[in-house]
Formats: sequence, C-alpha cells, structure tokens
Amino acid sequence: MANILVASCFTGNSENDERWCRLQTLFMNKTVSTHTITKLACVSNEQTNLEPYKRYGYYATNQSDKAHHTGVKVILDHFKQEQQYDYLCILDSDAWPVQPYWLENCIEWSNTSEFIGAAAIRTEN
Repeated sequence: MANILVASCFTGNSENDERWCRLQTLFMNKTVSTHTITKLACVSNEQTNLEPYKRYGYYATNQSDKAHHTGVKVILDHFKQEQQYDYLCILDSDAWPVQPYWLENCIEWSNTSEFIGAAAIRTEN
C-alpha cells in the first residue's frame, strides 16, 4: 500500500472551489483502492477562509500569489519536504478520476523503466 499526496491548485473562488472539492472527493472515494491518500489544496493568497477545502478532507495551504506555477511549486516543495509520500498526483482543480484502479495504473506506469510519471490526456489538447 502506497502513501500518495493528491494535490490541486484552486483559484480561491469559494463557490466554484467548493464544487470542485466536492466532486474530486466524491470520485476519489468511488475509485480509490487500498492506498493511503492525503489531499492537499493549494489556494490563492486572496482566499483567507480555508474551511471549504478542509470540509472535504483537504489539508489546505495558501500560496503567495494567484499564479498557477506558484501553486505547483508549493505542492512540489510540500511533497519534497514531508518525505512521507511515495507518490505525488497533481490534479487540475476541476478534474477527478472516473476509472477504477486509476491509482494502481498510475503507479504501475510510474514504476516502469520507460516512464517517470503519468499524466491525464485531455482530448481537446
């Protein structure tokens, strides 16, 4: 069983963010297997109320500005600093898994010699 940090950057718009937190949590609960998951919400510094994120089981932290790349840096720094996680999964705030065993697949792909990670592919990209 792996210890996995699943992290997302949120805009700080509590109405939309709360919807995304609820949907991510719902689908993660439906699709996650026996792995231990810690959810991290990295939120724009303009949002001072972190309760909507915590309500859905996220550890919530603020970033220093609104830029997406700053949030990803905060997530990476947290992952490196904590050293308790075996894997890091970064999800867009408006994304959630729908396939059963998605984590097992990502772990398997990440552990092969050909790959260093796994990424979701959006058909519009």
